[in-house]
Amino acid sequence: MDHGKYMNATHRNATRIPRFATLDKRANDLANADRLGEASQVDGESLYQALIEHASDAIMIVQHGQAAYRNRAHEKWFGFSADGLAAPRLSILARAEHREWVQAYEQALYRGEEVPACCQMTLLNQDGQWLHLEVHARVITYWGALATVITMRVRQETGATTGVQHREPQGSLKSAQEVDDIVGTSPALHRVLQQVQQVAGTDTTVLITGETGTGKELIARALHHLSPRRAQPLVKVNCTALPTGLIESELFGHEKGAFTGAIARKLGRFELAEGGTLFLDEIGDLALDVQAKLLRVLQEGEFERVGGTQTLSSNVRIIAATHRDLKRSASAETFRADLFYRLHVFPIHLPPLRERVEDIPLLVQRFVEKYAHRLAKSIDTIDDTAIARLTAYAWPGNIRELEHVIERALILAQDRTLTIDDALLCAPPMPQSEPIESIEQASAAPTLTLAELQRDHIEHILEQTGWVVEGPQGAARILGLHPNTLRGRMRRLGIKRPLHQV
Repeated sequence: MDHGKYMNATHRNATRIPRFATLDKRANDLANADRLGEASQVDGESLYQALIEHASDAIMIVQHGQAAYRNRAHEKWFGFSADGLAAPRLSILARAEHREWVQAYEQALYRGEEVPACCQMTLLNQDGQWLHLEVHARVITYWGALATVITMRVRQETGATTGVQHREPQGSLKSAQEVDDIVGTSPALHRVLQQVQQVAGTDTTVLITGETGTGKELIARALHHLSPRRAQPLVKVNCTALPTGLIESELFGHEKGAFTGAIARKLGRFELAEGGTLFLDEIGDLALDVQAKLLRVLQEGEFERVGGTQTLSSNVRIIAATHRDLKRSASAETFRADLFYRLHVFPIHLPPLRERVEDIPLLVQRFVEKYAHRLAKSIDTIDDTAIARLTAYAWPGNIRELEHVIERALILAQDRTLTIDDALLCAPPMPQSEPIESIEQASAAPTLTLAELQRDHIEHILEQTGWVVEGPQGAARILGLHPNTLRGRMRRLGIKRPLHQV
């Protein structure tokens, strides 16, 4: 699990200000004067110290790898560590399903690294109550050295948090709404995440559709981790990867001797996912006979192992995904219509990357961070022309293709600036109606650059459509591009409509 997104810098320069004066001067939010005692007679720095000490928020200052200061509220909420001296580790107090996130946050904090300016977490106090907290972090100068002040405030809303959630200032490159590795700020992705939040807390069956490489498995994981079943297993079945003869055994298990090679009883994926979530990836490739048995489980919650007679009950949530048009497959009778309607309870469609081009810079940064570490490369900047090339490209392989392109670019990088050569991007496929030239013809033809090939192909399609870009019969639809993407590529390649056709 990648914790990097929670550990990225949210402010680069520490603010040098008087001791304790960094907490936004929230005197109006703190305790009233009669709680301050003698502090009401002093001013300046002493007053700030008294305000912080008696604040209703839990406040801790971390410096040189340890808790240098904790106010009364922090000590009251969380007590002390086992040795009776230091502050207890937050990860010990976190919910089990969130502990990994909180531990990553805490490790960065005590290593002196920058942590998110604002996040949310749920911690157990000394009275055995769960506190849903909003946690703020800021770098200050404390006794002449840099330190991080952590302020914890009880959230007004009720209900368990979904883990440590990062909130950055708007306009920052890290302000993308993120759920695990889902990155982006585009309206298209925002609509998807809204659907995820709406349905995650239920047991409703979800059908995720979208082209290959759009991140269907990431959405399935987000649905599971945000659900009440998150403490139970998420079991994935790739319906394409399993042989047809074994898919039934994989799903429902088999008894000893059920078929040749069945030397022992084997539990199926439904049993392994008991109480949790079963993710059926590429369900459109499932064989018809297995579809019938899957339908029975969805309808009745019961199944038998292959070769068995005992009826077993199933308590799993089903999330299915496919790149196929299941409604069309049902009409063609290659997919059961009754199963389609059983799965199509809450559909979530993932947009292709070409429809969320504004997310490409964020995705590029994520993949650069991911692979630069693995490849031991230091990348400081991304060339402007690289972003232009990436946003103009059609991305038939979607996010997966983008990730592979960035990995290859990092391998080829010779300095600290990332560049993208056109050779890294695949040329759009030629129409199938055009004959393929022989090797002799191809070798005799002049060698063209990738840009020239793209320009010739786009011009050819535009001529076919009468230079119509948008619409059902437009060039953008034929090329599989968003109209604005096609216009941008036309400008980059210098493609203009001939004057006699205007």
